[in-house]
Amino acid sequence: MSDDDMDGIANAIDKCPDTPLTDIVDATGCTVEKVVYPREYHISIEAGYAYGRYDEERQRSHLLSLRFESDDLGAFIYTSDYSLSDGEDGMDDSVVGFFYRFSSRGWHYKTTLGAYLPTSDEDENEIDYFFSLRGTYVFNKMDFFADIRHTFVSDFGKQDTNRLLVGVGMAWNEVFYTSFSYSVQSAFYDNDSNLQSFSLFGSYAFDDRLSFYTDLSKGVDAFSKDYTLLMMIGYSF
Repeated sequence: MSDDDMDGIANAIDKCPDTPLTDIVDATGCTVEKVVYPREYHISIEAGYAYGRYDEERQRSHLLSLRFESDDLGAFIYTSDYSLSDGEDGMDDSVVGFFYRFSSRGWHYKTTLGAYLPTSDEDENEIDYFFSLRGTYVFNKMDFFADIRHTFVSDFGKQDTNRLLVGVGMAWNEVFYTSFSYSVQSAFYDNDSNLQSFSLFGSYAFDDRLSFYTDLSKGVDAFSKDYTLLMMIGYSF
């Protein structure tokens, strides 16, 4: 018995040969009820603290982010402040963006379009835009990932930047995950060298709603911070 649309009605008597798999059909193969699976939506709030060192200078920061996402679409915004050991303090540029997830040939992709909003006190600070693409391949409990980002810089005297990040991660169990990555980013100015760093990331899920994240990065060039430690707590509902 041939049944091309797999609705349980043979092609010979199927009056509606192209019904979707999720539809409920009658004896003639035509839809009597459409089954709609509701999309899942989540809102996440994350707050964190970061500490960094560059030569003799120390920097402390507070971070706050809000993220909205469904099965494959999402949006986010985050902002942060900073205080330096020499007494200077202020706001960093805030970031807003939208992302889309999809899969192909065993790879999982995430594309992001976003903007850096000029909330800092930097002179001649303009809105900068960025695009990124991240690809992840999962093999058993391990994953391999790569991320490319291009930033269109509008600030006077600065040039567009590109960043490449590659890494490997491990899901030790259902709640604990770690990854190690390397990133290189072109500089804002022609005469500066690329910014390079290594990063060790870890996350722990206390339950379906509450999670903890930490990231330790180490610069390997003359212009990057010696190290930065980031800790964040997130809650989803």
